[in-house]
Amino acid sequence: MLPGARLMAFELDRDGGAEVLKELSAAAIKDLAGQIADQIGQGAKVKIYTTDRAAATVSVPAEMQAKDGVLTRAAVAAGLEVRPKPATETRNRGKSRKARPEATPAQAKASGDANEAWVAARRAQRKAGR
Repeated sequence: MLPGARLMAFELDRDGGAEVLKELSAAAIKDLAGQIADQIGQGAKVKIYTTDRAAATVSVPAEMQAKDGVLTRAAVAAGLEVRPKPATETRNRGKSRKARPEATPAQAKASGDANEAWVAARRAQRKAGR
């Protein structure tokens, strides 16, 4: 710290921040959603809502977006940045599920558990087919 410098205190005004996010920005968000819907024309629906901040959705029939990309084009024309959705990893069910114990079809059948017997039979079929 420099000689003679003074520290300043800062206190976050959560209520004021919430007011900015909910009320003061609501008109701008509503106007932007309306501008996008006007650019699209018939078929566009606007929904204005509030969670912890003001928000809006503009929706179009899927075929309009799939064929012509009308929502993407209207958003870009309104000055919004449009990015592709990041690819998500495929779901691996093996990590979150408890592994079934390896049992032969005969052992599974003897246990009386029909589901376990079916699983054991499928395992045996898959191993035989490899």
